[in-house]
Parts: sequence; C-alpha cells; structure tokens
Amino acid sequence: MTGVIFALSMILILVSVGSLFAWMVRLASVSKQSKPAIKVAKPLRI
Repeated sequence: MTGVIFALSMILILVSVGSLFAWMVRLASVSKQSKPAIKVAKPLRI
C-alpha cells in the first residue's frame, strides 16, 4: 500500500513541476515581444 501512495505522490510532484515549467515557458513567450534576445527553445534543451 505504501508503494501506491509513493507512486501517487510522485505523479503529483511531476504534474506540478510540469505545469510550473509550462507556465514559465508561457511567460517567457509572452515577454518575448519586449525582449527578443531570450529564446524559448533554450530552456527546453536540458
């Protein structure tokens, strides 16, 4: 039963991190008009 709880918590952490990353990418693409030097494809290349 602890394995199921651990898997659920890991999925929740991954979803929250992924949504936060997508939000940051969206903010970067919105602020790209004022700062054209920042490329959105650079942080995606991990």
